[in-house]
Amino acid sequence: MTGRDLAQGALGCLLGFIVYSLLGRIAPSALLVFNVFVLVVAYFAMTRGEAAGALTGAACGLIQDAFSRSVLGTAGIALTLTGYLAGSFAQRFDMTPLRRLFLFLFAVAAAELAVWMALSSLIYAHRVDSAGGLLFLQPLNTALWGGLVFYAIRRRRERAR
Repeated sequence: MTGRDLAQGALGCLLGFIVYSLLGRIAPSALLVFNVFVLVVAYFAMTRGEAAGALTGAACGLIQDAFSRSVLGTAGIALTLTGYLAGSFAQRFDMTPLRRLFLFLFAVAAAELAVWMALSSLIYAHRVDSAGGLLFLQPLNTALWGGLVFYAIRRRRERAR
């Protein structure tokens, strides 16, 4: 990873934090069904590999933990692990088709949620509050919105060439 990659990763984390903050202020329940930090981590994992995915995951996870009511580190560990795995997977397979991109984002978001829920339930020694099941919509919504955003970014770059 170069200094430029680190700067872009920091900028991605900052952008994720801004979107997270705005969503929390405008529609707090949207934070249950959409995880912007998963998209930041998945983007860097797809474009720069495992190390960038893990490093971005650690940074985004700590930001998310710092501004939530959970134990510091649960989102950090979950996003670090899924960032590394996403980078490893994305470097081996072509994520260009929209359907494959959606499935990839869904798998990344579902894995992150599963790891976070497992860690949280182990630490708190009780079930995680799923807000009446809304939390389980998070991977689907994150994948849908993320797929559209990533596809739009790709199309814009193709037109700029």
